[in-house]
Amino acid sequence: MKQTRSNKGYTLVEMIIVIAIILIVSAMAMVTVTMIQSAKAKDAAIRVDSEIAEIIASSRGMAYDPADPNKYYALHLYDIDGTYYIRRGYAEKLPTGKYKFTSNGKNLNDDKGYSLTNYVVIDWDAVNKKEDSLPGIVIVYSKSGQCLAGYGTYSFKKRNQTEVATNYIRQNGTHASK
Repeated sequence: MKQTRSNKGYTLVEMIIVIAIILIVSAMAMVTVTMIQSAKAKDAAIRVDSEIAEIIASSRGMAYDPADPNKYYALHLYDIDGTYYIRRGYAEKLPTGKYKFTSNGKNLNDDKGYSLTNYVVIDWDAVNKKEDSLPGIVIVYSKSGQCLAGYGTYSFKKRNQTEVATNYIRQNGTHASK
């Protein structure tokens, strides 16, 4: 008697192969997402370092406002709802020794600045902060290129708190990235 075979389902080997393929594709997607997040966090650190270099170059030998020696070139680095921004402007030294930031003469609410990314967390706990009225950090440079406020260590981390880059701003005005 001839036995007939019915093909009504998948064999166990076929199911295992399909599951293995799904696992491999999922793992590749997770690695890609992690790489993208690391790249975005590194890009944010590079952007901040670049902005610092431009502010130093602008401030050396030039007063922001020759008529007012208490105005300095400055950057404002801050976060709104998990997205970090950086904007240029100037800071005015107040009699209290603190600095008041103004964004290139515009209303602060009109100018958010450049959006770094929402994939990064910037840790600036080890930074010299001399401005309390705004959220974030104000980085201020004098005419000689010295950092008057905002010097210290800035750690750039992915959302899972893995550090991917560090920017150092020294009081003498030099800066470095690692």
